[in-house]
Amino acid sequence: MNNLTAAVLPETPSTTLPHDAKPQRDFADLTPDELFEKFLRLTIADGDASPRTIKSYREGLKIFIAWGKENLGYGAEQCTNEDILHYRKFLSNHFKKSTVRIRLQAVRILYKRLQRWGRRSDNPAYGIKASKDRTDQ
Repeated sequence: MNNLTAAVLPETPSTTLPHDAKPQRDFADLTPDELFEKFLRLTIADGDASPRTIKSYREGLKIFIAWGKENLGYGAEQCTNEDILHYRKFLSNHFKKSTVRIRLQAVRILYKRLQRWGRRSDNPAYGIKASKDRTDQ
């Protein structure tokens, strides 16, 4: 059993939950907000991220989601590779390269997890990294 599965599923079918505990739902049944929080808790630094790191990823992904809705008219689940390239340009025009790198890393990890959880068949952010130099200089 991998770390993600172990964190979500009981170890044995005979494990009983306390009467007030809710059984875990399948990832496909989670709302976007629930999936987002589960993603942050379980995947950043293999579930051992500092609160500061989680905050950084949360802020970065909220910017990405808001950018997509404002500039594309749809959410993260519909983004294409070309959309991610446009997002990188937006980041490069507004943030330092180190911030761009972290924000794109969060997006790449998000899509990797969406694939694993059956929410996407592809990863449109695969291989997209911060530009070598800033385009706004």
